[in-house]
Amino acid sequence: MQLTPILFAVIALALGAQAQTFTPSVVASIDDSPRDGLGDTFNNAPFDGLLRQTAGNEDRAIQEFDLSSLSGATLGSAMLSGTVFVNNAFDNGPRNFDFSLYAGNGAANLSDFQIVSTVVGSGSYHPPAQTSFTYSFDVTATLQALISGGAQFVGLKVDCSSEPNFPNILDNATSQLVVVTATCGTVTSYCTAGTTTNGCTATISATGTPDANAGSGFTLTVGNVEGQKQGILFYGITSAIAQPWAIGSTSFLCVKAPTQRMGVQNSGGTLNQCNGTMSVDWNAFIASNPTALGNPFAAGQAVFAQGWFRDPPAPKTTSLSNALSFTVCP
Repeated sequence: MQLTPILFAVIALALGAQAQTFTPSVVASIDDSPRDGLGDTFNNAPFDGLLRQTAGNEDRAIQEFDLSSLSGATLGSAMLSGTVFVNNAFDNGPRNFDFSLYAGNGAANLSDFQIVSTVVGSGSYHPPAQTSFTYSFDVTATLQALISGGAQFVGLKVDCSSEPNFPNILDNATSQLVVVTATCGTVTSYCTAGTTTNGCTATISATGTPDANAGSGFTLTVGNVEGQKQGILFYGITSAIAQPWAIGSTSFLCVKAPTQRMGVQNSGGTLNQCNGTMSVDWNAFIASNPTALGNPFAAGQAVFAQGWFRDPPAPKTTSLSNALSFTVCP
């Protein structure tokens, strides 16, 4: 099955989703010598990104990002990226590093060397054959926890996890944090709709505002469904995926398990035509089903929804629509 046409990463950001790029406002390299696990001195420029570990001393680099503009925000995604490059190409084996985030204060402190932090990724390279490596980590969950906890500055700490490891530089110029915030009610379409045996391409859309406390007013509709077919709309709260539905099928499962079905219905319309429709008021379903997946919903919760319906000649005798993600309002 040819997978390259899948619109796995083609997600149109709806009105209300905003991408912001942050660069470090604070940079420093802190030396621990002799090694006792505590920061002793700062390294001067151009070694304010120095990374090194030997038997006698260790240097860790820190950067802090001013994220005060994100106070109270719900994050759709957050990607941290940058470069580590060699400052001496001497071969002392693979050089390994841990990258972690912490609640900063907008200033470089010696105590940042040993500050409590959460590891978000690791990277490595092997000079002299390699002179640099680029890191890129999804830090959405960790960053959300820090922001929700009141942090206005978030720090990145990089430390050597192999020894000997010297010397390297955390590049302050290429480091960036790209954050997409999702405001209440943001609706985003994603994934690829299957084409049925009669050439129908079912498409899901939404009207209204997703609000688990409203009782009604947010309708999910799957149009262009084959007529006179049974089907359901379902949702999940874990993440978006794009998993082939069956060998030979053009449909994809776009909602990661576990999922919640929202009742069997008939598409109406005309048999073998593409004029069938399925719909459900998601707000009303949540209000009348207190044990439904995700209930009670918190403001900012991401939800992923899709349509499924009978298509007897198709692989697995079923087809699926594309999908929507939406952010629940207070």
